Amino acid sequence: MYNDLREKLPIEIRDKAPEPLRMESMFSRGALYPENLQAVVKLVQVVLKDGGVVAALAASAEEPEAVKSKSMLQDIFAILKSEVNGWYHKRLTEL
Repeated sequence: MYNDLREKLPIEIRDKAPEPLRMESMFSRGALYPENLQAVVKLVQVVLKDGGVVAALAASAEEPEAVKSKSMLQDIFAILKSEVNGWYHKRLTEL
């Protein structure tokens, strides 16, 4: 879930985001839900704490900075919601 979310982010945020989590393979189950959730929380903290990321994104648009920052966070949370719903549905169908 986190890795998919991370890949959809603008490069300015992705560069400062936590590293991707381990992927599922023959030798590993991959990151579980708690690890994914922790990584998402860290990502949100990075975005909220790092004014440079917000400023860089805000400078590239024509809207006032407060509107751009809010819009960017809304986009991130929309992506997150979509990923969580997809991940949860996938896990339910695997049961």
